[in-house]
Amino acid sequence: STMDIQPTYDNCILIVVTGSLKADNDPRMQFTETFLLRCINNSWLVINNVFRLILQG
Repeated sequence: STMDIQPTYDNCILIVVTGSLKADNDPRMQFTETFLLRCINNSWLVINNVFRLILQG
């Protein structure tokens, strides 16, 4: 898995994660997930979240 983090405006950070998932005997599936987090009162709140499976074939 890899992860990239970038600060944005308005006390937010953008996080992009890529990796693979494996369940039971199924083949591995690649994925990407992107989060936008905002710091409010010293706590992080998920403002937006996008998850995508990258299916082959």
